[in-house]
Amino acid sequence: MSLTNLKYFIVTAEELNFTRASKRLYISQQALSNHIAKLERQYQIALFDRGSPMTLTDAGRILYKSAKEALETMEQCERQLQDIKDFTMGKLCIGIPVTRGTAMLPNLCSAFHQMYPKVHLEIYEGRTSQEVKEAMLQGKIDLMIGYTSFHPNHIASVPLFIEKYVLVAPNQLLKNYFSSNQIFQMHQHPQSIRTFANCPFVAQAPNTMGGQIFGAICDESKLNPYIVMTTQNLLTELALCITGMGVCTIPSTFVLNEKYFPSLHQVQSSSLFGQESWSRVTIFQMESTIGSKPVGINRLCTKTLTQAGQKFIDLAKAMYFQPNIQPSET
Repeated sequence: MSLTNLKYFIVTAEELNFTRASKRLYISQQALSNHIAKLERQYQIALFDRGSPMTLTDAGRILYKSAKEALETMEQCERQLQDIKDFTMGKLCIGIPVTRGTAMLPNLCSAFHQMYPKVHLEIYEGRTSQEVKEAMLQGKIDLMIGYTSFHPNHIASVPLFIEKYVLVAPNQLLKNYFSSNQIFQMHQHPQSIRTFANCPFVAQAPNTMGGQIFGAICDESKLNPYIVMTTQNLLTELALCITGMGVCTIPSTFVLNEKYFPSLHQVQSSSLFGQESWSRVTIFQMESTIGSKPVGINRLCTKTLTQAGQKFIDLAKAMYFQPNIQPSET
């Protein structure tokens, strides 16, 4: 049995449709049908019930499980052999929620590419952290950047920093509601969201994680905020704040301020919004710890950590690591 036949069988078993499977494999439907027929002749047993809908037979289900395991073993072997070849080339797949990716990947990936130009980076962007986690558990990605609260028996995590919610306020709005002395004093210590009780807010919708955290912070301070606009997207929320629409609360990751990430102070202008945009707002630390979570790099324990993967982790630690949290595994 050839690896090609196994790969073709696996894709067909996943799609349960020759047309879709052939498109995924970039071969003709007839060629795919011939490969499957060859397998069935070899084992002298039907692997698919070709009715409507198409299903796997008992034999097909057994072969699918074994074929997946065989290919994963071969891929692990190939990765290890490739890794030995002087680290001159290779591929690394990074998974990250799409919004977080816009904040962290430009600087991180650019620096990595400059250091290791022959390593091909592939980015898997999920809509949610859970979607990226599922891709990691299925072995589709090598490393996941996200929250590190996973079961230690299955996931190895390298924490980088504690993500906290901060308050971002347009400078012009601050001048309208506070005196210069008040603004100076507000910078001296973390602020309660009640400090901004009279200000308009831009917020994420209540059905989003950011919206739920904003609501919890307000409830904690017994604040009924004046919300002038809601949005589903965190970046839209931040953009509206920068234009002066209102105050907003966002994770510290998305401000890339040297207060939180000192090693990034020279590259802040290349991330998300330009330096001119950031100059129009002021960032305040908050008293509330609601929404604070460790962010780091996670990987499946059973998946080989290549040299490329380790170098990526080392670079991420150099750029983002905060010494007040320690990695559970390295």
